Amino acid sequence: MKILQLNPNTDYTIINPVYGETYAAGFTGFTCSVKPDAFQKGIAWFTRFDRLSDIEITHALTVTGPNTCVEALYSTGVTESPLSKYFDADDVLIFFRKPRNLDEIAARIIVNAVYEHVGDKYDTSLLAAQLYSGTFFGHLASLISSGKTDAFVAWLLDHPEAWICSEYVAWALNKVPKLSGHGVLRYPAATINPKELFQCDITYTPWNQG
Repeated sequence: MKILQLNPNTDYTIINPVYGETYAAGFTGFTCSVKPDAFQKGIAWFTRFDRLSDIEITHALTVTGPNTCVEALYSTGVTESPLSKYFDADDVLIFFRKPRNLDEIAARIIVNAVYEHVGDKYDTSLLAAQLYSGTFFGHLASLISSGKTDAFVAWLLDHPEAWICSEYVAWALNKVPKLSGHGVLRYPAATINPKELFQCDITYTPWNQG
């Protein structure tokens, strides 16, 4: 079985994934490709300003069961997928983060939310908005405006019935009252990229606490 890695630093620990211990329903999964394709390289480059570690996170998903997740994929839109495709892949690393205050009720809220829009399309226009924000000029404008330009461009190009991966994860997390509006979730879901989610110790339980 594919090994699971549970640390945001380059000196991460490698362990086997055990449902109910290292990951569970309601957790967020983050993937990093050992051999990224052109699309993944592009995501990594355009989100470089948000990188706090050397791990090039390019995708986010929501765990819904021992071998199931819901994710927004460029090729298929919002879909339920088997986690085994990540566990068994030699060229993919997967990290799981536990949302703060995650209990049975919160997990149910998150899982129910991500199934609401299964079948929706992938939002290529919103992806373009996030890529713009990752350019030098987009990043500079964001700094000057305290993020207002990111929100405006995302609002302009966002389609309500289409999603990108991190937007969909953030949208579902915001359904939990104790998470909503805290950490990176204080920003519009459409402006949040996978790296920003992955690195947020306000949204998620700190690594050293499991």
